[in-house]
Amino acid sequence: MPVLSGQLVRLEPLTIEHAPGYLAAAGSATQSAEIFRWRSVPIGHTWLGQRWWGTGVNAEAKLLLMGFAFETLGAVRVAWVTDIRNTRSQAAIGRLGAAREGVLALLDDEWPTAELALTARLDRRS
Repeated sequence: MPVLSGQLVRLEPLTIEHAPGYLAAAGSATQSAEIFRWRSVPIGHTWLGQRWWGTGVNAEAKLLLMGFAFETLGAVRVAWVTDIRNTRSQAAIGRLGAAREGVLALLDDEWPTAELALTARLDRRS
């Protein structure tokens, strides 16, 4: 993963050498460079200290990540995942130009009930 630099932000993969300065950092954003067969790149969670909200740091970080995804990796889609209850994050992602596609999830404690329902559904087909 290359280092991505802007006027407000420098994004680079973290190493153990970064540990002493990590606590003083403005924040972090994860990004996976793996492009699936449909050429979609996920941009992971973003942690940003409150004093950095509204400063342009998040917008520039996302500009760098999206530019890298579309222009360097050849992605046709960049995706974000946020909790349905996190309206602040959803609003920030919307301001980047992203469109809502859907929100579906299954939690581990819901799996046993879902498994029984699916098994019953398949059994009825037999």
